[in-house]
This record gives sequence, C-alpha cells and structure tokens, in this order.
Amino acid sequence: MNEKYLYFRKGPGLSDDDDSSNSCCFPLSSLTSMVPALDGVLQLNFKSMANHDGFTHGANDVVVSDYISLSIGANTHKAVMESLTEKFSSPQRDGILVIGDVVTGEFCTPLISAVSGITISSTLT
Repeated sequence: MNEKYLYFRKGPGLSDDDDSSNSCCFPLSSLTSMVPALDGVLQLNFKSMANHDGFTHGANDVVVSDYISLSIGANTHKAVMESLTEKFSSPQRDGILVIGDVVTGEFCTPLISAVSGITISSTLT
C-alpha cells in the first residue's frame, strides 16, 4: 500500500455497516475537490469507484462522480478544508485516515460533527 486512504462511516450502527451507503474508503489520490454544499455542509468529491476513469452520460456530458457530505459548523468551510489538507499532507505513514466515523465518534478534526451523506454512483450503461 503506497497511499493514504480516507475512511467515512455515517452509521447507523455496526450491525448495519454492510453497504456503501453506510461506509466507504477512497484513496486520497481520487479526491478531486472540496466545496461548500450548504452553510453547514462540506462536500468532498471523488473520482467514481464504479466509473474509474470518469463516464459521461446524457446530452449534457455530465461526468459521474462520488461524493461525501460532512456536517460542519456554520461558515467553517475554509477552516475544515485547511484542517483536512493538513491531515492529508501529514507525515503519517500510508494507510487509512479516518475522516469521520459516526458510529465510534472518531473525527479527524473537531470541526466535523457528522458524515451526513455518502453517494456512490452506480455503473451507467
């Protein structure tokens, strides 16, 4: 393993941790952007797990991607992005970096209060 992986789990509990809508792990290299989605939500966009090289669908050539929604404090988007960037560039060995795990209460920064959404796009044909 030559890379950091970002882990997310939104719950609701260990007994329900059985599909990608509850937990997932992305290689850091697949992170494409971090953008404010709402006042208290930061969205992390990733290259699609199912459509690794991107996939355009429909007349408007929409690129399919996956994303994670993180609940954060109001108007703290920049601070959260700075904190995440520091974690990403830390000298920590390669491996899994828990960004948010609602079940255990583990978050890489106290600025994140929840993993509010996990969207993994399915393969389109």
